[in-house]
Amino acid sequence: DEADLTYELRAGIFHQACLNAIRLTGFMGTIHDFCGLPQEERKTLLEGAPPYGIFIDEISRANVSRVFGELITLLEPDKRLGAPNELVLTLPASQRRFGVPRNLHVIGTMNTADRSVEALDTALRRRFEFVEFAPKPNVLTDELIDGIDVRQLLRTINQRLEVLYDRDHLIGHAFFTPLKEDPSLDRLKKIFEFEVLPLLQEYFH
Repeated sequence: DEADLTYELRAGIFHQACLNAIRLTGFMGTIHDFCGLPQEERKTLLEGAPPYGIFIDEISRANVSRVFGELITLLEPDKRLGAPNELVLTLPASQRRFGVPRNLHVIGTMNTADRSVEALDTALRRRFEFVEFAPKPNVLTDELIDGIDVRQLLRTINQRLEVLYDRDHLIGHAFFTPLKEDPSLDRLKKIFEFEVLPLLQEYFH
C-alpha cells in the first residue's frame, strides 16, 4: 500500500538507431559518453564512419511529435554530432546527454495520395529532402495478355488520371506486378475488380 509508482526508462528505436550509427565509428560506449568527448574527437570519429539508416514506412500517417518529440531539431544537418553547429542535449527524464550522429540517415516513405488525408507536419517537411518515385510501367511484364499491353494500359490510365485528378493520385505499377508470375486474363480481371476499380471509385466518389 505504501509502494511508490515507478517507471522504467527504456531506450526507444530512434535512440537505438543513433547508438548503432555511433558504434560504426568504432566507439563502443554509450551516446552519453560519446557526447562527453571533445568536439574535435567526435568530428574525427564521424568523418569516416559508414552510413546507418532507419526507415519509417508511411511517415505521413505517423504522429510526428511522438516519433521524434522535442528532438526533431537535432535532425537538421548542421545540428548533428560532428557538424559545425552540433547540439548536445540533456534528456529530461534520464539526465543523460544525447545527440544525433551525422552518419544516421532517417528515411521516411509515404504515398503521395495520402497528402490529402493528413497534411505533413511543417516541422517535418523543413527537415527532409523529398524524392519522387513515379510509377514505372517498364518493370511490368512485356507479354501481351489476350492482346492487352499492360505497360501501355498503366500509362494510359495514369495519363488520364493526371488530367482528370492530379499527379499525386497515379496508379502504381505494384498493382500489376503479380502478372509477371501469372500473366493471365483472369488475373488481370481480378486486379481490376478488387484493386484498381475500387480505388478509382474512391478517387471520383
